[in-house]
Amino acid sequence: MGNTPIVIRKSISSTANWVRLSDVALVADIALRFGSTTFSVRVDGGDPVALNVANVNLEFAGVDLSRIEISTTSGVPVDAYVVGNTRGA
Repeated sequence: MGNTPIVIRKSISSTANWVRLSDVALVADIALRFGSTTFSVRVDGGDPVALNVANVNLEFAGVDLSRIEISTTSGVPVDAYVVGNTRGA
C-alpha cells in the first residue's frame, strides 16, 4: 500500500483517555490538527507533550501512526484530524 490518502478523525472525551491515531501499524506522512487548543501528544506511552496552539498543523513525515497517542489536557472533549498519505513501499 503506497501513497494511499489518509483521512482520520479521532474524538477524545477525557483526560484519562489516550487514543492511538491508528490501531494497526501504518507508516505515513501526515498533518495533525486539533479542534481545540489544549491537547497532549505522546509516542509509545512516553512522556506527553502538552500543547496550547490554535490553527496549526503538526507535520509528521514517515511516522507509524500506531505509535502516536493523543489526549485532551483540559477535560473538554477534543477532536483530532489526521490528513496525509501512506508512504510508498
